[in-house]
Amino acid sequence: MFLTPHHINACIFAIRMDNNLYFSNSASFLLAFTDKNFDPDYYEFDNDFCCETLGKRNMEPPFHSHAPLLDKSQLIIYSFTKITVSKSLSIQLERRYSDFQFDDYKTYLSGLKTTLNLILINLSSSIRKYNYGMIATVSRGYDATTCATLAKEIGCDEAFTFNRPSHYENDCGTEIAKLLGYTKIHECDGDFAKSNTEFIEAADFASGDSGALITFEAHKALFKNKLLFCGFQGDEFWGIDHPPYENLYYPIEGSNSNSYEIFLQTNTVLIMIPNIGADHASQIYDISLSDEMSPWRLGVKYDRPICRRIVEEAGVPRELFGQKKVGAGYCFHYDTLKTIGKKMSPQSYKSLLNFSKELKQNPLKKIKAYCRFIFLNTPIYLPHVLNKLHINLKMKKWNKEHLSNPVSTTYILWGVDHMKKYYKEAMTS
Repeated sequence: MFLTPHHINACIFAIRMDNNLYFSNSASFLLAFTDKNFDPDYYEFDNDFCCETLGKRNMEPPFHSHAPLLDKSQLIIYSFTKITVSKSLSIQLERRYSDFQFDDYKTYLSGLKTTLNLILINLSSSIRKYNYGMIATVSRGYDATTCATLAKEIGCDEAFTFNRPSHYENDCGTEIAKLLGYTKIHECDGDFAKSNTEFIEAADFASGDSGALITFEAHKALFKNKLLFCGFQGDEFWGIDHPPYENLYYPIEGSNSNSYEIFLQTNTVLIMIPNIGADHASQIYDISLSDEMSPWRLGVKYDRPICRRIVEEAGVPRELFGQKKVGAGYCFHYDTLKTIGKKMSPQSYKSLLNFSKELKQNPLKKIKAYCRFIFLNTPIYLPHVLNKLHINLKMKKWNKEHLSNPVSTTYILWGVDHMKKYYKEAMTS
């Protein structure tokens, strides 16, 4: 039996080969182990690894998706799924569920705290090989601050925040962390990923991510052998600007949030607190809009009453957080191979360009993929071009679906190729 994480941000991958089944929580390792390669003429890898579209496809039968390999076989992708394999290698799939029942704020908060305590007990077991520490992200926004508040209650005393460059100055969470009682606080450079020499982008892309967590990954030494508490997807589960989507399907234009290769390297357990009980998102949403939560609703677009109540009741003044959404990370979804270089380290970008020159792709299929992507994103690209000519134009989006930028095939294949080399070296050493 194989169990994926109880969220859609990390997967289990499988390949059938020579009457055998191979499973791994790393696509790159699985490809290295089986000596397989992705098909370079396929332009939906970004879609296949994106947790938002996985939510749409993997929540319904047959509860999995796949990506094509060069030899016409497939990499099978499972998320939020219980996988049972028989002795004859037949597979039975069952969607995972959590047993929560959130009737009000008290039962929801109790569910969060109970789960965090169970995680702590599990990972601090004396029979584990590693002794796990804990570290939390903190900012002046809602999500990270809420997670830091809850993490502190189970003994976390280390936090990190971004205070530079200028984009992060007003989002630095040091003052809040001190009010919560943290004594070990790291103030980090949010642009450090651009100067890294460890090809962090390759690990990020190989995971199917596109910059959402790369600012965290650049400081990976901080969370080695630790639980890392972060508020990723808090906007979807704690926000009240729209009702929750069905089947954990959360369409996002900005970023993915699959990013496991770095955490596998550092033996980090990523705890995304907003995802706890998120398959009951409608109950969480109803609690946020309930009468009992009215004192913590501000009546503005950036409004998360559950977060506000948790943090304020922990002693943090209302005016110190949740006033403006800043966020961290990059977005590569609309970049060309040229513009993406501004968001990468020079060493990584040079490697990516060299890889792209050697990548053999069918030119007609490539042109078709680019034309489709640009056409469907006309409301994004056309105003951008006209704005450079000082013509102001606003257009409504034609398509709310997650669309794979054809460039993503190049950078994902580059990342996988890079990670496969690491794994092959490890297997032969």
